Amino acid sequence: MTLPQETPEFVVELDPETAPPETTLPEAALEESAPRARNPLASSPKRFINRELSWLAFNELVLEESTNPRHPLLERLRFVSISANNLDEFYMVRVAGLKAQVREGVRTLSQDGLSPGEQLVQIDAQTSRLMALQQSILQGLRVELASEGLRLMEAGEVTGAETCPGSIAVETRSVTGPEPAGA
Repeated sequence: MTLPQETPEFVVELDPETAPPETTLPEAALEESAPRARNPLASSPKRFINRELSWLAFNELVLEESTNPRHPLLERLRFVSISANNLDEFYMVRVAGLKAQVREGVRTLSQDGLSPGEQLVQIDAQTSRLMALQQSILQGLRVELASEGLRLMEAGEVTGAETCPGSIAVETRSVTGPEPAGA
């Protein structure tokens, strides 16, 4: 086999009389590829994680932060709020898209092998559990807020003067005593 000096194109020339046939793989390469070919997961859709279900799992992690006692109480309330807002957006965009696919008769499977209808069934189960967890955590936070002298107000209790777009209405009471005179 003769190799020329390096050229700008990096061309390697082999002596045709001594070069191996192009279709022959070294035996070691054949042995390496054999286990992969026998691994059923390598070609299975189960090797993928469903995009929608993964997103819901992430949102559950956001909600989990609301149970971390190292976070300040109002930050924990904010994590519940973020989780609920994320879930609203998820339904408006992703679930609406899947429902449109079902309505239009789309039968294309996701990478993990689920049809749009199958994804909706799994989403329903996971979101039912997530919403129940949100409510449970919120009720526990309400108790903790009350012990600090704070109460979440229902939307109907808020007057026009108290509303501010994007804010949470919180009613407080003094826990340190009366206001100083002249304040």
